[in-house]
Amino acid sequence: MMLYEIAMTLAFITIFIVTHYVFKNIKDIFFWTCKLLTTVYLWLLLWIVTQLHRLPEWQSAFTDSVWTLVNMTKSEL
Repeated sequence: MMLYEIAMTLAFITIFIVTHYVFKNIKDIFFWTCKLLTTVYLWLLLWIVTQLHRLPEWQSAFTDSVWTLVNMTKSEL
């Protein structure tokens, strides 16, 4: 039982230190998160714009896939 109490005390201290660090640097964490999300969003927009020329190819492949699925599941009457 003594080992469990020591482990829980150490866990409390560790959680307290991590929480203190997070709240001390919450502004930096918030700004880094905003930077990361903005970067991902802009990269995604760039990727979509550069892939628009493939749209007819995607549409054709999707149509072929749907017709293949329909033919596979069609029951003969």
